Amino acid sequence: DFVTIASTGDAADFGDRANNIHSSTRTAVNSTTRGIIGGGYNPSPGVMVNIIEQLTIATTGDTTDFGDMTSPRNNLGGLSSNTRGVFYGGSGQSPTPNVNIIDFVTIASAGDATDFGDLIGDVSLFGNCATSNNIRGVAAGGDTQPGNAYTNTIQFITIATTGNASDFGDMLSAGAYRGATSDSHGGLSE
Repeated sequence: DFVTIASTGDAADFGDRANNIHSSTRTAVNSTTRGIIGGGYNPSPGVMVNIIEQLTIATTGDTTDFGDMTSPRNNLGGLSSNTRGVFYGGSGQSPTPNVNIIDFVTIASAGDATDFGDLIGDVSLFGNCATSNNIRGVAAGGDTQPGNAYTNTIQFITIATTGNASDFGDMLSAGAYRGATSDSHGGLSE
C-alpha cells in the first residue's frame, strides 16, 4: 500500500510482493527513488530467507528481485542513506540462530549484499528501532538472544564506510519493538 504524505487519506494499492514471505519479520530501506525490502520468514517450509526485493517509489507495481543478503534471517533492522541500504542483526536459522552481522547494498544498483561489519557483542539483536540521516545510522534497544533480554544500548555506524558498530550511549530504559524517527539533527525513540 502507499499514501501521499502531503495529503491526508486512506492508503491505496501499490502492488504485490514477488515472494510469499511473512511481512512482519522483514525490513525495508530506501533512497528517494527506490525501496528495498530484505529478509523474512517463509512459513512454508518454515525457513528464514535472504531475499532482497526492490520497487520504484514513484510508480506502482509489484516488487522485483534485487539480490540476496549475506545470510538468511528475519526480525532484522534496516537503515539507509540515499546511496546505501544497511541490514543488521536479526534471528538466523539453526544452527546459527544468533546474528550480529551488518551487511549493505548500493540502492541504485541491484546485486547481492556485502559484509559491512558486526554489531556490538556476540549476540543476536532484533526488535530494535533504527533511524538515520545520510551520514550516520543509529540502532536503539532490542531483544538480545540467547537470553531473551531487552537492552538499552544505542549503537551507531557511519553509513558511507564499512566497519563494526560503536557505542553511542544508552536509552533511559531497556526495551524492544519500539519505533524511531529523526530529522538531520536529532532522533526520537519510543
